[in-house]
Amino acid sequence: YVLRHNPQTIGVILDDYGWTDTERLCQKLLIDRSYLEEVVESSTKKDDTAYGSRFRFSEDYTKIKANQGHSGSLNIKNDMEAVNPPFEVFHGTKKSLLDTIMKEGLKPMTRQHVHLSPDTDTALNVAGRRKGDNIILVIKTKAMYADNINVYKSENGYYLVDFVDPKYIEVLGD
Repeated sequence: YVLRHNPQTIGVILDDYGWTDTERLCQKLLIDRSYLEEVVESSTKKDDTAYGSRFRFSEDYTKIKANQGHSGSLNIKNDMEAVNPPFEVFHGTKKSLLDTIMKEGLKPMTRQHVHLSPDTDTALNVAGRRKGDNIILVIKTKAMYADNINVYKSENGYYLVDFVDPKYIEVLGD
């Protein structure tokens, strides 16, 4: 929560790219560094354990940041390089949102990026965090890339984009 959404709650300052001082974070959270390292090591989402941590340390462990998922209000700069993505990736969502998505596209809403899953199981698990009928959208990332739209890959395996136009979206199984 602190590194992704609200560092001010405990007086932590994030730099332009979301990094903060590891020791200061530990002091503010009243934890020791070994505990923080354990949290980072075990911080995969419960529904996507095949992918890496939500957080990462700098090489010398003096800084820490969230890999992605920052609230849009934080204005964290993207330090990821655009990648040549796979042909398609996936996005799990509620069936009730489909009409709006197919008219307006996928937007980051309160986040900085739209999060796309590398496989259907992860997309379904992500959608399952909210009650209701779930569907999986197929996102044609290779076509987006061909149209010079940047696609990024986070440290923990998710693909991130600023927006997905409806022309790049299909419903799985249609």
